[in-house]
Amino acid sequence: MGQVPVFIVEDSQHMQVALRDLLHVTGPFEVVGVAEGETDATDWLQDHKWAWRVAIVDLLLPEGSGFSLVQRCRSESPDGKVIVFSEFASAGVKDRCLELGADAAFMKSEMNSFIGYLEQVAAAA
Repeated sequence: MGQVPVFIVEDSQHMQVALRDLLHVTGPFEVVGVAEGETDATDWLQDHKWAWRVAIVDLLLPEGSGFSLVQRCRSESPDGKVIVFSEFASAGVKDRCLELGADAAFMKSEMNSFIGYLEQVAAAA
């Protein structure tokens, strides 16, 4: 089984490290790109159209919004998995994320559900 390439959009350095560690122990994931804001993420997506199969996107960024990135990820890679992982993913926000094209949305406090979803993605890879 090959590595599943992951693109992370997260402004917190601490959370970036935590996600890398989590992905390493959860499955055959390899972080291939990281962006901290919408502009950097958009540039990375345009330059690496086929480089990722999973995108993990925070919603509140210091520059821009994760909402538009969910749409952009979906349009750039219709077969990729787009996962929202944000402290602000309330029930209504989750519904909006799914409408915009996310495959799943989790609050950062829903770590067990998030890990379970990642394990499903890994198993299907």
